[in-house]
Amino acid sequence: MKNTIASAVAFLLTSTVASAEICYLEIDGVIEMQGPCIFDPMGGGDFFVADEDDRLAFVYFYLDDAGIGTAMWSDRESKANHNLGTLYRDGACWQNGGATLCAWES
Repeated sequence: MKNTIASAVAFLLTSTVASAEICYLEIDGVIEMQGPCIFDPMGGGDFFVADEDDRLAFVYFYLDDAGIGTAMWSDRESKANHNLGTLYRDGACWQNGGATLCAWES
């Protein structure tokens, strides 16, 4: 299952490390990131995204063996220390009741 999900994520989101992509991050109804971004696949379905215009806006996303994601958000600080919780896949997005994280190839 993890390989299938990781392959789908890789297909939708990767081309080269630190490639330009389009990202969207909404937290509690506030759009925190929208538009061109840096996408860095970290292997196994994990990835890092950062806003191209505001390098302090970034997210680390981790995929577990069951195909469930978790993410840590920087909140425009120097560390990703705000937990976005458990995220479930919906197309090119990962979401829960309070957060939506999406990334597409540009």
